[in-house]
Formats: sequence, C-alpha cells, structure tokens
Amino acid sequence: MDDLTQRYYEAEMRYLREAGKEFAQAYPDRAAMLNLDKPGARDPYVERLFEGFAFLMGRLHEKLDDDLPELTEGLVSLLWPHYLRTIPSLSVVELTTDHQQMKQSDTLKEFQVLSRPIGERRTRCVYSATRDITLHPLALPDVSLQYEPDGRSVIRLRFECGPLVGDWSQIDLSRLPLYLNADSPVACALHRALTLGIQQFWLRLPGQERRVLDAHFSPMGFDDDDRLWPKGESAFSGYQLLLEYFTFREKFMFVALNGLENVIWPERITGFEIDVVLAENWPHDLPFNTDNLRLHCVPVINLFPLEADPLHLSPLENEFLLRPMRIQDGHTEIYSVDNIISSRHTGSQAYVPFSSFRHRGGMLRHDAPERYYHTRVKRG
Repeated sequence: MDDLTQRYYEAEMRYLREAGKEFAQAYPDRAAMLNLDKPGARDPYVERLFEGFAFLMGRLHEKLDDDLPELTEGLVSLLWPHYLRTIPSLSVVELTTDHQQMKQSDTLKEFQVLSRPIGERRTRCVYSATRDITLHPLALPDVSLQYEPDGRSVIRLRFECGPLVGDWSQIDLSRLPLYLNADSPVACALHRALTLGIQQFWLRLPGQERRVLDAHFSPMGFDDDDRLWPKGESAFSGYQLLLEYFTFREKFMFVALNGLENVIWPERITGFEIDVVLAENWPHDLPFNTDNLRLHCVPVINLFPLEADPLHLSPLENEFLLRPMRIQDGHTEIYSVDNIISSRHTGSQAYVPFSSFRHRGGMLRHDAPERYYHTRVKRG
C-alpha cells in the first residue's frame, strides 16, 4: 500500500470513528448492534468491517481525486491529447558543414541525432529533428553591429561561399533560415528588429560597391510543418502553438532571410556581405556578438519510434501494460501509441484509435475497421 492510499484509508477510519460517536448519541439502540456506544476497543469483527469499508472508500476517493480520472481523461485526450503527455526534452542543434568541400545543397529529412553520454550508464538520448533542414555551401563566420554615417545601427552579416560551386543560380537561396542564439531579452529584441524594424538592405559583393537588396526577414515556427510534436487528429492547432511557446520559446526564435534568389551571383564567388539597416538604434544595454545569429540550426525533440513488447490478449482482461521493447533502463517512457497490429496464423489485423470516429455503421457499414484501441495514462 503506497503512502497516498494509506492517507485516504486513515482519513476514512477517522471519519468512521467520529461519525460513529455521533450516530451512537442520536440512535443508541441501533448503535448498540455495532458496538458503537461503548468507549474503548470495539468488537474485532466490527473493527474488521470498518477497516474493509475504509479501504474500499479510500480507494474510491483516491480515484475521484486522481490527476487523470477516467471520466475526464477521455474528453481531454480527444480535444487536447498533448496535455496528458509528458513534454519531452527539447533543444536546438547546429549542424556544422564543410562548405569548402560542398558542390550543392543537401536536404536532410526526418533525421536523428544522439546526445553525449550522460549518467552512470552513459546513456545516449535520441533526438529527432522537428523539420527538414537544407545545408547550403555557405558559412556565417561573422555577424557584427556597425553604424551608418548618420548614426543608424547596422547588422552586418558576412557569408563565406564554397569554392567548388560552379553555378550559384542552381542553389536555392530563396529562404535562408537563421537562428537567434542569445538570451531571451537579446533574442526577442533581435526578432522584433529583424521582422518589424528594418529600414533597408544592402548587398556587397567582392570587388563591387554595395547596392540595394530587395529582401526581408520572415518569422518562423508558425507553419504546420514546424510543429515540435505530432498534432492530434481532432486537436486544435492553436492550443499546441500556445503550449509550444510557453514550454520552448526558442522554437520561435528563427527568422528566414528571403530575396537572395534574385541576385545574379558571379562565378567562383568566395563570399558576400549583407548590411541590415535598422529603423531604430540597437539598445546600448543589450550585448551583441557574432554568435547571436547562427546558420544551419534546427529544433530537436527527444521523441523516436520504438516497438513495444508483444502482448498476448486474454478474454479475461481489458487493460494491458505497454513496455518499450528491448529498453528497460528506466529512462524510456511511452509518449503515444501510433499503430497496433495483431497477428494470428490466419493473418494480421490493424487496430485504429477509438477516438477516430471511424465506427462501423451508416456510410461506413462495409469500409469501417472492426477493431479499436484506447490508451490511458496511469500513475506508476
């Protein structure tokens, strides 16, 4: 018996003793049958009766006060499924490329990275990228804060280009994501300045005077493809955006530089500079350094697909405990159940979530699935 159940049990026993005294005073003839009118030790059979009743009522009150009761879990899991799940570890990783050896851009889709070994068992955590990332033959070695002759603040971005790229017109630079790598005050100020407070862009190519660049920065993190974790079929995406913002604000600290696809690049270009003239001067109390803008970054989450241990169904049971296959290290938890397939000697059968509303009947009389499953979170 755990501590919580014992507290409920003792509370019920106290109630029975106190209520028993009041009942004995109000109805002494009936209380005598249960030996409630006499102080001291009660009849042992009556005591066992009270203990059994207190245990049952304590378990019932514990279930009613549970964090995830069955009465509300079904509704919450249907409308806001992510509220019932533990939020996995989140981070932003930067991919370092050897741009000197790259001849073209490469796009990485649905890739995973491993953390450094942690803990006594040297566990390496698996992180999955939340969106695709395109690696260009570019590097951003220097970002600095400069000033125009008239005193306006300028953010200068110096890019280095890969020398092996023969035709830069084949490189898609229409959307170049940048991560605002700074503390929250600096990152928020940078985000506001780059998305709402830009007065002009200048482009400087090697051996040429700078010229006006028709470009702009757009905020990232609000598209459907930018979700940190999968969205429920019936969940409202706005709630997920709010939850992502308050749990991992760094996801929204990305901006995309748009407009470089219209530039005519010279052959074998080694680098270029972009001057971003701000409409308002950069605050003097906020630091600015080269690491504040980073290239080739992507959010990652500690979620990865994994099979569970096989279950042997029994007609005498209606709930089964799921455990991740081959991993019993105490660090792995099941976040969601995506697919269930049963197999027999006659073939296999796929299960669908009960909340998907693809029930047999009406227009789905012949096409609806025959088997469903429902998952619920239970305190371990």
